Amino acid sequence: MIKKTNKTILTPITLPKTPVPSNAADKRGRQKNIPIEELAHLYQDKGLSHEQIGKVVGCTASNVTKRLQVAGIASLRHFKANRGDIFAATQGRILNSITDKDIKSASLLQRLTAIGILYDKERIERGLSTENISIHADIQELKALQNTNKPPPKENKPDAST
Repeated sequence: MIKKTNKTILTPITLPKTPVPSNAADKRGRQKNIPIEELAHLYQDKGLSHEQIGKVVGCTASNVTKRLQVAGIASLRHFKANRGDIFAATQGRILNSITDKDIKSASLLQRLTAIGILYDKERIERGLSTENISIHADIQELKALQNTNKPPPKENKPDAST
C-alpha cells in the first residue's frame, strides 16, 4: 500500500515522449504540445532561462515554467544552487520532529549509533579532529623539516632478529 503525503520529494523522473504535430500552434501562432524532453534539454543541458526557451520553441515563458514545474524539473536548478541550505533546513525539521518518546522507543543500538554520529558531527563543526590520533603535530613537524631541508627522522622499528 502506498501512502499519499503532502511532502515534496525529489525523485528521478522519466520524461514522456510527446509527439508534436507540425501544425501545432494556438490562435496567436504560439507552439503547442512541445515535448517536455525538449524543454528539459534546453533548461538543464543548455542552461537557458524560461524566457529564452519560450523564444526558441515559440511559446510564453509562463508556459515553459508551468510545464517544467509539472514535470518536476523547474526546481532542480534551485535545488542544486541551494543544496546546502536545503539540507540544513531539512535536518532542522527532522531534528525538531524527534520527541522524547521517539528517543525512548529507539533501540539501544540506534541510540548509541546516533550519539556516535552526532559526536563526530559536533567535532567537525567545532573544527576538532574526529580521529583518535591527531596528526596536527606530525604536519607541523614535517613543515619545520621542509624549511630546514633535513631528512625526516627514521622510525625505530623492531629488529626482525629479536
